[in-house]
Amino acid sequence: MFLRAYETCARRAEALHGAARYCRSTSKHHQGYMFARQALEIRRPESGLFIEPWIYEYGLLDELAVNAYWVERYDECLGACERLLLEGKMPEQMRERVEMNARLAREKLEPQSESRKG
Repeated sequence: MFLRAYETCARRAEALHGAARYCRSTSKHHQGYMFARQALEIRRPESGLFIEPWIYEYGLLDELAVNAYWVERYDECLGACERLLLEGKMPEQMRERVEMNARLAREKLEPQSESRKG
């Protein structure tokens, strides 16, 4: 259903955000990651009906971060979390969770960087 909505209006990211969120909640993280990455390439429309600004401001980055973590793309997870924290567009109640996600991704990346040194 989400893909049909996206195909109807491919210049909007709301349907892909919904697909990424659905995939995350059903443990289809690779698909969710792909949907979120694709959606992040879409710029927020200047005008139109039912535009959801929060999706473009922080929703897509959040879905990318979580799905990226679960498909072991820790660098992308960390990058998305850091961007969310830096830009400050997300609601304050998300901050603690995003900080924790960033910390978990950083912990996963540390052993990788240690093994490159040795």
